Parts: sequence; C-alpha cells; structure tokens
Amino acid sequence: MPVPEFTMTRSQKPLHAPADYSSMDPCTVINDRGDWHHNTYSGSGFLIDDLIQGVWWYSNAKKCGHCRSSETLCIYLKNDVSQFDCEVTLELICRKCGKFTQYAGSD
Repeated sequence: MPVPEFTMTRSQKPLHAPADYSSMDPCTVINDRGDWHHNTYSGSGFLIDDLIQGVWWYSNAKKCGHCRSSETLCIYLKNDVSQFDCEVTLELICRKCGKFTQYAGSD
C-alpha cells in the first residue's frame, strides 16, 4: 500500500468540512464508495483510529498545526487509496486551542 507524504495548512475556520459539521453525528459517511479505501467522512469529531485501524501513516497527521497538541478530532476525511497510489485529505479541530489543521497527502 502506498504511503502519502502529508503537507499541512492551518486555518481559523474549517476549509473542507461542511458548514454544519458541528451539528452532525461524530462520523458520517458523506460519499460512500463501498469501503474506507475510497469513502469520504465528516462529522462533529472522531478519532481516525476508531474508524480505520492498522494504517500507521495516519499517525503522521494527528497534531494541531497551531499548538502542536495531539488532542485533535477529525472533522473531514477523504480517502482514495488503492494498491499503487493514494490521495488523502483530512481536517482536524483541536480540542485544546479550537483551531483547524488540514493535512493532504498523496503517493
């Protein structure tokens, strides 16, 4: 399985999650393409490890880009992962400082 190289951006408001993300269930499939390899998720906040277990490279995209806290929740995750390439976008909200961090990666 390919491993994405993540780039990070920071923001004061969400850039990828729907405007109503905070009123959604913690994790909702918003584009169901059959399995986690190709689905898009959003919600009021979930841990990626609770949704996708055993994929170590998500640990490279868990820290807040503002305060570096690991106390983050994912509010948007788009996976397009296949055997030979991948493209992943995720957005976090920090439970410590309340700011948003986006990670994007491909391989």
